[in-house]
Amino acid sequence: MRTPEDQAREHIDQALEQAGWRVPDYKSANLHAGRGVMLRNSPFQSGHGFADYLLDLDGKSAGGVGAKTEGFPLIWVEIQSAKYSEGVLPQLPAHVPPLPALYHSTGVETRFTNGLDPEPSSRQIISSDKPDTLADRLDRAGVNSHASIRDHVAANLVVERDDSESAPFAQEGDVGKVHRLFEPELNGLLEDLNGTVFA
Repeated sequence: MRTPEDQAREHIDQALEQAGWRVPDYKSANLHAGRGVMLRNSPFQSGHGFADYLLDLDGKSAGGVGAKTEGFPLIWVEIQSAKYSEGVLPQLPAHVPPLPALYHSTGVETRFTNGLDPEPSSRQIISSDKPDTLADRLDRAGVNSHASIRDHVAANLVVERDDSESAPFAQEGDVGKVHRLFEPELNGLLEDLNGTVFA
């Protein structure tokens, strides 16, 4: 039988996916699967518990989402927000510590706290932010939200054909552009690149 928390998470998953986020479980996640990835059930450092969702933007942690049952007074969750902002695992790259983008949602109501504001406070928002909207918020606050191809190469030690479909490559042009420019030599070019850079 589904609990009220499970029902809230289903609503939140749907809202996030409609806003353009990928929503995998933490254990099966690819941080480069798209510009915005929400990792379900993400562990934090000792004493910080788990995030219902860890928000990754362009392959780097940027915030978290706390899921609550419908009717729960979201205004009371500032302490949980602090745990989300400060508890990210050190092996996960972050845009800026502590994580600035903090959301709490019942699936019906959503509140947002921008930790980069001079005096951060929770406020109700109409719908889940799209990845581009959050990137704009970070950019306006002076945080460079865009992952670089250099960062991807350093983290993965290889460039593969499928990489053109995800951040940061997709930000530089779509997969069709890659194929128009480099086919039929794309596989050979990638082999040469990987052999030269990672030899």
